[in-house]
Amino acid sequence: MRQGNKGFTLIELLVVMAIMAIFTGMSFATIGLIQAGNMTSVTKNIAAGMQETRQKTMTQNLAHGWSFSVNTDAEGEVSMTITKNAAADKTPQTTTTVLKKCTLYYQADGAAAVEVSDFTMTFDAATGAVKNVNYVSGGTTYSQTSGTAVIKAEHGGKNSELTIYFATGKYDVK
Repeated sequence: MRQGNKGFTLIELLVVMAIMAIFTGMSFATIGLIQAGNMTSVTKNIAAGMQETRQKTMTQNLAHGWSFSVNTDAEGEVSMTITKNAAADKTPQTTTTVLKKCTLYYQADGAAAVEVSDFTMTFDAATGAVKNVNYVSGGTTYSQTSGTAVIKAEHGGKNSELTIYFATGKYDVK
């Protein structure tokens, strides 16, 4: 090479482009892992809210009990609410937690999963078993009182599942 010739060779440019491609690929893989973790955090938060409601129902001898609900707004933001139910002449006490943006699906006893906008759950004070789940799909409210149910949170091709066992009130998160 001549002394006065400054610049990059073709090989140097190809090496830099290859390194950039590797870093770009790694960043996309990391984003996918983060999204999958976000969906697991949604189902874990729902499970924690269920467990809190179940424990409060079993330990506090209240005439009207506690209920647990999950709602999706028009933008896809999911929130969960724990409510201390009150008599008709009193205002219920609620605690609401906003979760991640996702789509929720409900699958009752092995039936086909349906997209849901809301579901509400109550527990038996004596046993901790799930008394019932009311869920809304396509504007229609359905009810389930026994068996198992699967709640799936999905966003960006990533998902996580929460299996609920009605007889015991227990659950598994996958």
